Amino acid sequence: MGLARGWKRSSVAAATVLVGVAAWVVPASGSAPLHLAEDGGEVCMEGRTDATVGIAMLDHPTGDPIVVSAVSAPGDGVRIVDAFVVRYPHGASDPVRYGTDEWPVPAHWGEPAPALGASVAAGDAADLVVHVRRDARDGGTVGPVRVAYTQGARLWSETTGTEVSLRAHC
Repeated sequence: MGLARGWKRSSVAAATVLVGVAAWVVPASGSAPLHLAEDGGEVCMEGRTDATVGIAMLDHPTGDPIVVSAVSAPGDGVRIVDAFVVRYPHGASDPVRYGTDEWPVPAHWGEPAPALGASVAAGDAADLVVHVRRDARDGGTVGPVRVAYTQGARLWSETTGTEVSLRAHC
């Protein structure tokens, strides 16, 4: 009886390990397939509690689609609430990028798709739109924004130069 009980535990442990190995994503090294606009710099928006900031998703000309798996940033008085993908109907040649704006995303940008799990095919023109909210009365800053994504079985992560401040006075 003790042997059967031990066998069941071992089988469950082995199955868990096998499932974990099957879902394992290989961390990537080398040149990342997606290049985010890293020159975002610091943005200060005065008098706002909520705002959105666009980060251009650039240079994904070939290969498998990329799938966004995480968007994060350290913050002090401001935090990321959510992230979306805004697509450009005219492609990468469209001169107007998202930039900064109010919350919710203005209607002229179309319906933003949730970023987590969003797939961006090679050649698609899209911006990552980060919704930030001020939590502290005096405001604060969040950033730099870090984006994790997969392409096939490879996991990639990039950190942008984008930092956002929401303050009563900039």
